[in-house]
Amino acid sequence: MGRVRLFIDANVFISGIVFKGNEFKLLYSSMLSKEDEFITSEHVIDEITRVMVRKFPDHINLTKEVFDILKLRVVPKQEYMAQIDGITEVRDKHDRHVLAADIATKCDIIVTGDKDLLTLHTYRQIEISKPRQALETIK
Repeated sequence: MGRVRLFIDANVFISGIVFKGNEFKLLYSSMLSKEDEFITSEHVIDEITRVMVRKFPDHINLTKEVFDILKLRVVPKQEYMAQIDGITEVRDKHDRHVLAADIATKCDIIVTGDKDLLTLHTYRQIEISKPRQALETIK
């Protein structure tokens, strides 16, 4: 497929840091990839921090290390906030930031485990997939 731009949602990062499944494999592949681009948003980073402090405090240092190692572009809020109000297709309004940031960065795939996002399948020609499917795309 060539170069793929992947937007990574918070639940993928959290599972990838805490567990060793497909989410871990996806994060690991971002460290090795020379052409694929891994992107997330400032909202996602904030959410990861809140969840890790609350649910997985023993993994806080590992989370910081993973972010230091990953080849990851973090999109600042000011690049996508203006688009949030125009997004009505997703059931949970708290997921709108993912779609808005993805539009702003022109990603190819949103990688998430969020059922509200996954039920859309695509959004404005952007594929929405689980980590396992994204791994198959970037291999």
